[in-house]
Amino acid sequence: MSDILNGKLDNQEIRQKIIDYAYASRYTPSIKLVDSIIDQFWFHDFYNSFLSDEVYLSYLLEYLNKEKLTKFNRFNFYHFVFEHIVQNKQEKDLLTLIALDFERHLTNSLETSDYENLLKTLNVPKDKFDIKGMAKYHLGKTEEREDKTYFSWEHHTLTEFLVADYLLQSSDLLVELKKLVILEQVGVTAFITSWSGVLRFLLESSKGSEVYTWFIGFLEGNKENIDDNLSELITFIDIKLSKELKTKVLTRPL
Repeated sequence: MSDILNGKLDNQEIRQKIIDYAYASRYTPSIKLVDSIIDQFWFHDFYNSFLSDEVYLSYLLEYLNKEKLTKFNRFNFYHFVFEHIVQNKQEKDLLTLIALDFERHLTNSLETSDYENLLKTLNVPKDKFDIKGMAKYHLGKTEEREDKTYFSWEHHTLTEFLVADYLLQSSDLLVELKKLVILEQVGVTAFITSWSGVLRFLLESSKGSEVYTWFIGFLEGNKENIDDNLSELITFIDIKLSKELKTKVLTRPL
């Protein structure tokens, strides 16, 4: 384990554990698949891969054993993780409300007293998703910083997935998405870059093509929003594009 990663697994260790695992279903992941998994979690998360945490890596091994994949989709994997954490739709809805508040405030941490107040505001029952419960499910933890105690999610992608999944349930995905991720003021129309993680999960979902087409159109009309991170995102993501859209993205600058 790496000192740089605070005792968590590095990519080589993750790769080896995926390859060496004794899958009960006699599944054998291909090297190409393993490399794809590593790349998808490493992208935009240098030195902070979700899989560097052995708890989440164990979910991945269970997922691979069950699904016997030839192609990996990160959105579907997170869906599998939360199916094992929450017991029913009501619990997931409560957890999503919590995640949405964190994303709206552009943070992954709150002082413990503020987190407890948030649960009261959202009418979350005392026995659901308090700090001890979040630690039990390996969703969150407490941290000491500057003489204060904070509740923090174990990984920022947990809230990002929950919010993306929430948006996918809405009757008008693009309308609700734009309310959250687009800042519109006099003379300014901007994509709020802190929502890039949510956007990426949406691009990986079953409605990825719809979101991708909208986002390319938005960037064409608002070129000042384009930066290296967004350029990487729209070219890295694995989506089946129409010939016209593929030509637009890959052969001419936005």
